[in-house]
Amino acid sequence: MAWAGIPRKSDELLTGFQRFRNDERVDREVVPFFQNPKNCSPTAVIVGLRRDTGLAKCLLDKNVIEAGCPVQATLTIEIDDKALSSNQIFESALSFVRRRLQVSSGNALLEVEDTPSENEGNEEDEGEDSEDEDGISEEIHLGSSTLLQMKEKLEDRSNWENGAFRKAIEDYVKPAFLIDGQHRVSAAAKIGMKGLPFIVCGLYDADWEEQVFQFTVVNLKPKPIPPSLITSIAALSLTKQEQKEIEGRLTQAGVRMREVSMMSLVGYDPESPFADLIDMAVGDPRNKSQKLGYGALKRIASEWQRGTRESMTLIAKSLADTTSERVARAVWRDTSNAPPWFQFFCVFWKAIRDSYPAELWSKGKSRLFIGAHLWALQEVILLQADAQVASTWNRCSPRPNSRTSAG
Repeated sequence: MAWAGIPRKSDELLTGFQRFRNDERVDREVVPFFQNPKNCSPTAVIVGLRRDTGLAKCLLDKNVIEAGCPVQATLTIEIDDKALSSNQIFESALSFVRRRLQVSSGNALLEVEDTPSENEGNEEDEGEDSEDEDGISEEIHLGSSTLLQMKEKLEDRSNWENGAFRKAIEDYVKPAFLIDGQHRVSAAAKIGMKGLPFIVCGLYDADWEEQVFQFTVVNLKPKPIPPSLITSIAALSLTKQEQKEIEGRLTQAGVRMREVSMMSLVGYDPESPFADLIDMAVGDPRNKSQKLGYGALKRIASEWQRGTRESMTLIAKSLADTTSERVARAVWRDTSNAPPWFQFFCVFWKAIRDSYPAELWSKGKSRLFIGAHLWALQEVILLQADAQVASTWNRCSPRPNSRTSAG
């Protein structure tokens, strides 16, 4: 997609709408994702197709297309490669900037900048003109001001020798603007000569302001999937083998599989005292108030899953019959159906639950069943456990458990 320019904000040009390209993210996250042959771009890249930039064109073979009526058309992209490598890019970009200024100001800004004073040479009149110009400039919108700065830089031919400025200007004269997908496209360019296939959504002959609007909406409106729903999907929508098959790809895509594994047990395993009592972002949102917060239970369970507390380390060493913390924690965090940390978590919280009337183990009927209060209670008890002498935890094990996990 070398034919699409990316109007980024930069020190040279502030008027662009694209964010700065994060090369570290491209190399660390996006390129490795695309290097897996099973992965592809999850969504289309969005471009603004420009009818004519002076040096390049996007042409449709149909002049009239009614809204809401799908039609088959041919898009032809014409590029004057010779002109794009010459100083004509600055003249073309200057014409683009002047058109935008004319549309937004009715020529007022250009007149202030370009029209000489009729009384030039008269000091008194010059002073009055200066005041008028100051008055007008105070009313100039900030966006118009940055566009004027771009115009001034383009008119100053000494900037044409600046390599960074030239590279930035090239993006303003190509036949399309890349509205969404710059990191994916940048990563694809590093895969090889053939790159990667993309579905392209093209906005034909869209005004600059429409492209800015689309960029804003695309990046502002999407609502990320909450971790609780990701956990629910991985736990309930995949068999154990299916989850194993794509675990590496999910990790590469940014899914925290350790959290998924932990919260799948805590939220859905029948042995968990909190089974079906956590808000996993599924079902009717109106029932959310009757559930414990996902984040609160994640915090509580993480203490057990990490197993770094003094008492848990000693228990793990006893279970593994070892003096090595590394070996003990590997056993403690074992990813089998019933990892030791989860068995002890269940024993701990069942003991607490069974110490109170059943009606108190539900939201809204007591001050106990609140995430922050449960965490504080756990912390108090575990601090006391950490203070016990080491021999307290010798030959420690949870109650026998012969069940399989959910999913």
